Amino acid sequence: MTTSSDPQLEQRALLLFRELLDLDEGDRADLVTSLEPLLRERVQALLAHMVEDDLEPSSGGTDAAGQRIGPYLLLERLGRGGMGEVFLAKRADGAFDKEVAVKRIWAGYAPLAARFVRERQLLARLQHPHIAQLLDGGIDESGKPWLAMELVRGQDIDHWCDVRNLPLARRVELLVQVCGAVDYAHRQLIVHRDLKPSNILVDEDSCAKLLDFGIARLLDDNDMGERTLTQAMTPAWATPEQRQGRPATTASDVYQLGLLARRLLSGLPRDDTNARMSAHVARLRRDTPSSADAIAMCRGLSADSLQRHLQGDLDSIIALATAQDPDERYPGAHALADDLKLWLAGLPVQARSDERGYRLRRTVRRWWPAMAAVLLAFAFIGFHVHSLRTALGHTERARARAHMAEQNALAAQARAEQERNTANAVSDYFIKMFSMLGPEAINGDKPATVKQLLSVGAAGLDDVEASRERSPEALSAMWKSMAAVHRNLGEHQRALELADKAIENARIAGNSVAMAEALRARSGALHWLGRTDEAFETTLQAVAQLGEYRSEYGSLPAKLHDDLSWGYRERGEYAKAMHHARISIDGLRRDPQAVRRLAFVQALNNAGDTAIAAGDFAQARTWLEEGARLYPQLANPNPSTHVFLESNLATLDLHAGRTDAARKRLQDLLVGTRAQFGESHPRTDLVLTNLALVELASGDAQTAVASARRLLASGVSTYGAEHPYVTDARGVLLIALVSANEEQEATMVRAQLRSRCAEPARDAHGQLVKMACARADHDADTLNAGGTALAGFRDVMPWQQRLAERWRGEASSRAQ
Repeated sequence: MTTSSDPQLEQRALLLFRELLDLDEGDRADLVTSLEPLLRERVQALLAHMVEDDLEPSSGGTDAAGQRIGPYLLLERLGRGGMGEVFLAKRADGAFDKEVAVKRIWAGYAPLAARFVRERQLLARLQHPHIAQLLDGGIDESGKPWLAMELVRGQDIDHWCDVRNLPLARRVELLVQVCGAVDYAHRQLIVHRDLKPSNILVDEDSCAKLLDFGIARLLDDNDMGERTLTQAMTPAWATPEQRQGRPATTASDVYQLGLLARRLLSGLPRDDTNARMSAHVARLRRDTPSSADAIAMCRGLSADSLQRHLQGDLDSIIALATAQDPDERYPGAHALADDLKLWLAGLPVQARSDERGYRLRRTVRRWWPAMAAVLLAFAFIGFHVHSLRTALGHTERARARAHMAEQNALAAQARAEQERNTANAVSDYFIKMFSMLGPEAINGDKPATVKQLLSVGAAGLDDVEASRERSPEALSAMWKSMAAVHRNLGEHQRALELADKAIENARIAGNSVAMAEALRARSGALHWLGRTDEAFETTLQAVAQLGEYRSEYGSLPAKLHDDLSWGYRERGEYAKAMHHARISIDGLRRDPQAVRRLAFVQALNNAGDTAIAAGDFAQARTWLEEGARLYPQLANPNPSTHVFLESNLATLDLHAGRTDAARKRLQDLLVGTRAQFGESHPRTDLVLTNLALVELASGDAQTAVASARRLLASGVSTYGAEHPYVTDARGVLLIALVSANEEQEATMVRAQLRSRCAEPARDAHGQLVKMACARADHDADTLNAGGTALAGFRDVMPWQQRLAERWRGEASSRAQ
């Protein structure tokens, strides 16, 4: 499926496409006809990819009764929507007698069928009282995915509440159930992405049940981690990030929970102006009193009373949940549920914790009879009561401080004990790995390679896991360590597999810290596999494991800020990237032990790299030079970190015009990198990339071509022909070929960079690649416009501007 070159047009077309699926043929045709020409053409192209018979209201209607899908016999259709249709069905193979709901997905999603079959097992693991259980799934004879789910006999949550005139407190109790189910799924690393009333039913036992959990994720992600054009979301319930085409995360579910709460509590639709519910109800009372009265009546209140109940706590809770910036929302569904529970108990909510005097007002409102009695007693008894209260207050505060100190000490002792046991288990196991090789390897008669050692270690660890002789926390730490070793060896797919084993053990242990660490290992592997969107989402999941950053997590929050900085840097959001980089470094500096460890040097390097991309070269040099000074003092130095530091410092030399210094630094680094990592390794490729750029900066195009060819060959050998880093290598080669006027080969490489040449550039290097594409195409207009755009990037270097001006001059001369 091809896409438009206009991102805004594409986004509008996708949203309209989702709405059209819910319309009958006549209404759909009328709406399409009314669209502007370009938008109409794009929407018609999207509809053409759907099997038209599957969009007809008659598809799967009463004629479907008696049809069989897998082992299930369809009885009647229960409903249909933009994603598919739902049938009442029963098991027909005699295995058991049970009615189920079978959901058949529109044929337009069939290209994702293989992924659907693989990942339905992930959803089947969701076992929660408020999530409709997935029972089975597959692909029918026409190629449509289908799901068999627990049959929930109930009504949409908003309709169920309104017909019973349910009070606000009971509605909030249902919301707490829904938040609990969403939080459970988030801890299983599954995001719903399409929370709305029609996906939440309330059954005969007044129990909320979530439907379609994870289906949107299956439909939105393909095997390469890229977004497809299905955009499985409902426009009216889409989050700001979904509307912008960005990936949905746990924060997206929090936003949709906020929209759901707004609908249940106030009866109001979303309001992107961020107006408070109480203000909206006030406008309704003024402009359309009958509407305000009808909404309030469904909640057993008058319109005036509804406005007062919504004002304050509930307004603040919904505002926090539906913040436009995902980083400003509740850290997870559990935090939203906690605030709703506090509201039910009449206690101060966290959403208003920064309001001066709020907690006192809330306490007085809750306990006003007792407070009045106390005030009368103060007036009667006077000074003596005041003195007694003061003494008791001092005693109570001292007791509270002592109790808190005791609890903190116990918690710290328990954490230290667990960490010590885990560390001992990991240490013992890695010592045991050597004995697994046998006496010949240990004595040196048949020396073992590192890969043999790791292979033996992984096999032995599988045995340890099967025997359950170690705790899940220890197993998670071992698998995470193995993943880190493989990542440093450049074996990123294997690192991903081992990180997933660490995640599984952390989930069994129910340990949020172990889960966050394991998710960090997974994110790192995904990053080096080029699956950057998945890596960023995994980082957000790791952050969600800790909730609010607290001191008992040690340096882990600072490391997560470092990961967030890197993720935002890759997405081109440099202000956020620099913000998180500073938080990470400041957090590590507060720990005297952390500043002497590898993680601090890595954070300095990552921050320096981010500062270069953001165009803050002075700050980049401060961070990178500090990292270079500290690296030789590390007790456990990491050669990869040394390569990153030196490469970034060479980039700073290049920006300052010190081309010879940059070349010397990189040539020395290449010797050690090849000796340490070999010819085909990501670290070697990084040095080769920077050397090619130095040659381009110095005007030696032929040498740059030779270096870029070696880089491309190494990249293909390391990653495969279609990896994003290989595409980057082709971009460097194209710049070098155009500079050397090798037009025939440049045309060939340009054809392989079709998508890269069309997509918007995130940095100056990406813009220079786009200009090289235009130069290879002899497109003078695009080349001139590209030169103007290049000057606007904060990280642009003088040599890049000189090269762009030369190309523009050559194109102008050719045109004359």
